Amino acid sequence: MELYFCNVCNESIPQTDIDSGRAVSRGKGLVCRACESAMSSLEGGPSSATTPAPSSTPAPSSPRAHSRGLWFTTALLAGAAVWLWSDQQRLAGEHARELRQLQQQLEALRGQERSANASLESLRTQHELAQRTARTETEATARRLEDVRNQLADARAGQAALTSRLAQMEAERAKLALLEALAPRLQDLEGKVRALGEERATLLARIDDLQKGVEDVATRPTLQPTPVQPARPAWESRLADLESPGEATRLEAVLALSSTRDAAVVPHLVPRLKDDNLFVRTATARALGELKTTDRAALLALCEALLDAEAPVREAAWVALRGCTGSNLAYDPLGTDTERARRAKAWRELLERTGAPEAPPSGS
Repeated sequence: MELYFCNVCNESIPQTDIDSGRAVSRGKGLVCRACESAMSSLEGGPSSATTPAPSSTPAPSSPRAHSRGLWFTTALLAGAAVWLWSDQQRLAGEHARELRQLQQQLEALRGQERSANASLESLRTQHELAQRTARTETEATARRLEDVRNQLADARAGQAALTSRLAQMEAERAKLALLEALAPRLQDLEGKVRALGEERATLLARIDDLQKGVEDVATRPTLQPTPVQPARPAWESRLADLESPGEATRLEAVLALSSTRDAAVVPHLVPRLKDDNLFVRTATARALGELKTTDRAALLALCEALLDAEAPVREAAWVALRGCTGSNLAYDPLGTDTERARRAKAWRELLERTGAPEAPPSGS
């Protein structure tokens, strides 16, 4: 069973008064039957419709009635004061709760601010770390790019060296093919040498016979000697091969003429610097260098070969010019077109200033 108290006199109110309506609700609280009656009398008492009109002569009030009205007034004031005090306490409690809620919200906001500051500091740290990492990766990428460029340059130089070596191997192969082709001729020469040995024995016998007739020859009139035509060089038989449609034949002809070490073959070799075949042009440039040619036309042709489309030809021409002129004028077979053109022009100007070098002594 619940207990209820009057908000005026603070006396308990029975449940029967509440059920019968003798206790009434005022505001947010309950007022007992006695306090309600007192407050009703103070507010104006019963209406004129139910209360008989007073007589013209006022009835004297008894001291007991006066004391009872004073008590109710006092009780009413006390109840009002208690009610006001309880309402103030309630409002104070609500304000305190609201203040505590606001303080909790403020503390929560401060916690969120601290968390946000920590997150911001973490993000700043991550940003700085990301920047340092990006700079480190950029520097590492730049170093790797430089290494790749160096490796590419080395690979290009290696490719040029391999191409040059391939040209040398092709030249050696051509020499081997030439030797294989000459093997039957060597066998024929051996047979001819044996035949010549037999003829030598025959000639020696004839010399003995001729010596017996020397005296008879001495008594005969002296005859004028018949001029002997100089023998044609054996390499002239290979000149026709220089114009052969077969690339291997032209290459073998260039190598054969180079092996003669005869400066007279130079004019026949110079046109081969314009040959369609890479290996023929390379072998020709090397042949002119090995012959130490001083022919001006050949040297100018080698200067033109410095602009050849293939690096092995350019390198062979540069080596030949250095060997023939004794000059160490710089040139890069793997340089750019502009740089190679400038260096080739410098070689031509050098030849124009100095002219063709003196021919090296025989046997050099």
